[in-house]
Amino acid sequence: MSLFFPTSEFFEDSGKAVNKFNEDLRDGIAGFSCDLWAIYPDFITQGTNPLSSFARGYMNQMCSPRQSPVPAPSPPFSGGQCPGVRYTVRIRWLFDNGSLYRLLTFDVFGPVESIVGFFEPGVPSQPNGAGLAKGEVRAFTQSGLPRLYLNDGSEQGPPQNPPSYEITPFTPGTDICGNPGANYTSPSPTVNDLSTTINIINLDGTSNTYSLEYNKISNQYNFPIGFKLNGINVTLDIGGITIHGSPTFVSPNSDNDIEPPGSDGGKDGDNKPYVRRFPNTDYPVLPDFNVPDVVTDTIERIVCDEGILQIVTETVVGIPAIAPIYKLIILILGEIISEICGNDSTSELGFPEYYPVIPGTERPAVVLAYKEVVDGMKGRSTYTTTITHPSASFIANFDTVEIPDKRMGKYVISVTLTDGSRLRVSGETETEADLNFQALLGLVRSSFIPDDLQSSKVVTFYEKLQVKDVKCVQLAFYPNGRAAGVAPELLRTVRMEE
Repeated sequence: MSLFFPTSEFFEDSGKAVNKFNEDLRDGIAGFSCDLWAIYPDFITQGTNPLSSFARGYMNQMCSPRQSPVPAPSPPFSGGQCPGVRYTVRIRWLFDNGSLYRLLTFDVFGPVESIVGFFEPGVPSQPNGAGLAKGEVRAFTQSGLPRLYLNDGSEQGPPQNPPSYEITPFTPGTDICGNPGANYTSPSPTVNDLSTTINIINLDGTSNTYSLEYNKISNQYNFPIGFKLNGINVTLDIGGITIHGSPTFVSPNSDNDIEPPGSDGGKDGDNKPYVRRFPNTDYPVLPDFNVPDVVTDTIERIVCDEGILQIVTETVVGIPAIAPIYKLIILILGEIISEICGNDSTSELGFPEYYPVIPGTERPAVVLAYKEVVDGMKGRSTYTTTITHPSASFIANFDTVEIPDKRMGKYVISVTLTDGSRLRVSGETETEADLNFQALLGLVRSSFIPDDLQSSKVVTFYEKLQVKDVKCVQLAFYPNGRAAGVAPELLRTVRMEE
């Protein structure tokens, strides 16, 4: 039977010893995936447009509890995309003082597919570590045939700075076809880079060590990501992590009449078929689960009531092979429009673990993510407060400013700022709500606070709101507003003990 870990549970400790083995195994796989993403984003987004790919969006969000997001890629150069237009391509290296070190020039016809400038050291005929400054341009001939253009020049030593690229048309005004697509320029991983070990310390003090190796599951894409966990197939996709196993395979023994899990091959980081086979005794034996043919799952979703977010619990029925979250999505698609606070541009909508600010506004904002704290332990659900137009001092001291713990509750205080955005804070009592409100109001740029602040404040009592003690665990600054696919310019994670 396959074992599935939803994304919402990654890097969360349930505090129960019975779950420790599974959680350590899950976080070992998720953590190594985040390591690969941080170093090799070009590899993970292979075959996609990184600016809009599921891979970039999911990996940045999934890895946010443990690392900063990988910045969005930018076009490697500007222009040069018009078919048949004649261009001059220049690759320049500069000294630290700004003077020219080397200029390579190419005459080509568009579209220009790639430009690469690099230094090749160690030329035997050149002393003192000198070599060649080389350039490669993939473009076309006048007749439209593809061609790789090469150029180089002998130098006295390595350049002090990386090269810059410039494309100009022979005829001014003819370069009107935009820029090339944005791609990451990270190095390609080796087979060794694509493997690791997961060490799990058992409750009896002993440890288990398992090998985790990248497994190529598509010739076009590298996301979803495939692995071999001691030979067992593992996949990471937008739903979570699945450790695959045969439904009829219970435990490894010499009388199996079917192949053990992971014996169906696959391809490694060099795109070569796996030849390594694990003896039955090397397979990690997961705790037995008595999974019925039909399962139920409880999932939280968010609705809006007069501008205030409410958590509604749904019980979803499905079969183990179908993640219940997808059934939930189908159920609520028809309801979302009527549930997102009408035309309130500062409304929020989403699922645990993170409820993002709804896209559509371009005002600067800091999103504060809070976790519920129960008996000193961090809960799973996440709540957010958005501070639009943060003050300059707030941003200047972003890494050190203290966001106090608070108690959310039934009293909600809101004020409309001078540009129409809102600051909304709750508390268990009206006095507590006002203290929470004043703490965050001090982080707003003063020019956006209305002169008649006291008369602008609106206090509302909501009987259905629950009282929760929460602690700020993350701050994210979006200078141009929170929007789909936009990474924060500043991101800070606050540990529970801070």
